[in-house]
Amino acid sequence: MRLIPAPAGSGIVFRRSDLDNYEIPATGRNVAKVSYATSLMRQGVLISTTEHLLSAFIGLGVDNVIVEIDNLEVPILDGSSLPYVEAILATGLKRQRRRREYLRILKDVEVRDGSKFIGVYPGSGYQIDYRIDFPAPIGADTFVGDLEAGAYASLIAPARTFGFRQSPERPAALPGRVRPPQGARPDWRSSSRWPSHLGPRCCRARRPRDAYRAGPAPSARPLSLGTDDADHRAAHRA
Repeated sequence: MRLIPAPAGSGIVFRRSDLDNYEIPATGRNVAKVSYATSLMRQGVLISTTEHLLSAFIGLGVDNVIVEIDNLEVPILDGSSLPYVEAILATGLKRQRRRREYLRILKDVEVRDGSKFIGVYPGSGYQIDYRIDFPAPIGADTFVGDLEAGAYASLIAPARTFGFRQSPERPAALPGRVRPPQGARPDWRSSSRWPSHLGPRCCRARRPRDAYRAGPAPSARPLSLGTDDADHRAAHRA
């Protein structure tokens, strides 16, 4: 997978290089599945496990980028967004000339599913208030953070995927495959063997290795990877 700078107004677009560069914009209309992983699909072409990479883009304020990938699954790496954050910051970000577009929340919006819910409410900043309640040893925990204060890379990006020993076939939040491509790694949903690169089967969010002061850019200008629009075709590997 590689991340390619994109001109202003492009948005976040996944490009399947193994399927004649077929493109799937990361928009709500292309969300196919959000159980255990966030998958995007357009006309039957799938991109799976996009959540960690998309989180890194949103947390760092990246508006325009082409994600070129030769498989149906975004690499999970260590099960967090931090490796993507580190690669993006090492490459650098570029402010673009076109002004950002925003959605203004004018009233409360909530979606509920049994005892679970997510809500978006009018406010003066960009604050997240999140609570989990899992069986032991994870338990209940609460996170409150202001992304406008630059807290994403140090407080959210290091949070890792975890699973439970008693349910190895469908570990909590561990992405699985719709269909394994040729030469792919094992499908962890159908295997009792836990991937060693994810660490212990149960773990809390790991400690941040670095306290980056990175978050959505205060500028009204959108961000792409570190190039001018004129040379956006130059590729930066991540």
